[in-house]
Amino acid sequence: MIRRRSIAFAVALSLAASVGGVVAAAGPAAADTPALLGGMSVADYCFNLGYQGTTAVGPATQVTGTITGPNAAYDNWACVANSGATTLIKVGGPAPSFTNLCAVQYPGVASYPAPTNADDAYTWNCYLLPPASGPGVRAQVQAATTAVFQNSLVQDEIAQLKSLVAARKVGLAIVTGVRFLGSRPLQELIGDVLAAYRLPNQAPAVTAGLAAAIVWAVLS
Repeated sequence: MIRRRSIAFAVALSLAASVGGVVAAAGPAAADTPALLGGMSVADYCFNLGYQGTTAVGPATQVTGTITGPNAAYDNWACVANSGATTLIKVGGPAPSFTNLCAVQYPGVASYPAPTNADDAYTWNCYLLPPASGPGVRAQVQAATTAVFQNSLVQDEIAQLKSLVAARKVGLAIVTGVRFLGSRPLQELIGDVLAAYRLPNQAPAVTAGLAAAIVWAVLS
């Protein structure tokens, strides 16, 4: 038991230091998997916004010309006007955006967009957004942290870290966890969720809370 607590303390300090967070101040996020609302119909969304496309290109396209590749899910999809002009579909903000697409395609619920694979443009889905426990930015940040924690990207990482700790490869677990917290796919996911909550400049707070939640999950 003492050794296990020592491991937990070491991992917690390392992850917290990597994001400047205070692990003791943050509790674990809910462990439930996110409610998947469903996939997206990007072409229909663009068409309904008035983007007719051209004869050669429909109402939606990938501006990079590729479907897969490093971060191909981001800054790639665009709506196409009948003139051929393209308008990039951002993650958040007004239409056209993936956040707005989820709101249009799944009306009546709070949702957020996220790809299951940052390197594949065809893996975007809409997820149910956890409600904030009360008013104020702090409650929204906690809800955003829960949303990120529930995502399969984080849950898969937790499973990997658990296996490393079980094999007594604690040093490797720490290095892997710190690298994951700073990885672009995770930071993009945090940005997706914060865009849905309309919370600018809160990525450090969510990352710090997430570090604490991961430690609790790995050592529980």
